[in-house]
Amino acid sequence: MLDIWTTAKFSRMIEKLSVEINAPVMDTIVHYCERNNMEIESAAKLINSKLKRKMYGEANHLNMVKDDEEVRLKYGFTETDQLS
Repeated sequence: MLDIWTTAKFSRMIEKLSVEINAPVMDTIVHYCERNNMEIESAAKLINSKLKRKMYGEANHLNMVKDDEEVRLKYGFTETDQLS
């Protein structure tokens, strides 16, 4: 049976799995794709803005991305949001 994913359903599942395996969101997505023979590019299309913000916050915390105002606005962060 073909399981059809919506962005909301996929993102909720990734968030839940991330907590269960105690891993960052990006690692969880890669883990899920490897276990389910899913292309990373396919998963990328299913990630909602909430999950993108979470990934950006994790990457920023690890100094993997530049923290600038333009990017913060793109991902919906406000002045009072904490990135980590």
